[in-house]
Amino acid sequence: MKFEELYEKYLQGNCTEEEKIFVEGEIARARAVNERLLSAHKEEVIRPADNKKVKKAKKKFSLKMAMTAAVVTLAVLVVVCGAVLGGVFGTAATAAKDGVKISAEEGKQIAIDYAFEFLSENYYNFEGSKDKAIVKDFEKDFEITSKLKNSYYAYSYELLFGRTEVEVMVNSRTGECRITDVD
Repeated sequence: MKFEELYEKYLQGNCTEEEKIFVEGEIARARAVNERLLSAHKEEVIRPADNKKVKKAKKKFSLKMAMTAAVVTLAVLVVVCGAVLGGVFGTAATAAKDGVKISAEEGKQIAIDYAFEFLSENYYNFEGSKDKAIVKDFEKDFEITSKLKNSYYAYSYELLFGRTEVEVMVNSRTGECRITDVD
């Protein structure tokens, strides 16, 4: 007969004295084996931790958490700065675009007239002609002012009057001119 069957008879109280002694002996052996296994397992699992290892683990964890906090903070700052700068440059760019009153072609003629007048008044040996002025280079620059709504595009013209080269900047909003270089 199998142990399971004997155990059922034992639980129901239908076993002989000899079967009862056998089942109780098996139960006692199983308990003893179980206690040995548990005590051996507890010794391995619940060993006192080495103080140096605990300190090292705490330090590593603290360093990892500090680095994570620093990276998250830096990422948030970058996003916030990006949003602020995007708003600033967006406002300035919109104001500059909306404020254009003078086209690049009109700015060219204004620059030629202004440069010719400037050179005629300030350089006594100037021999250039408005009609023969050559635009050597042209750039459209975005100028941001302290009042963002006053930002504008500036047209930069590099003009050649004979052998005299002059650089003129024209404000696309007001038409105001400024000489930046004469060679």
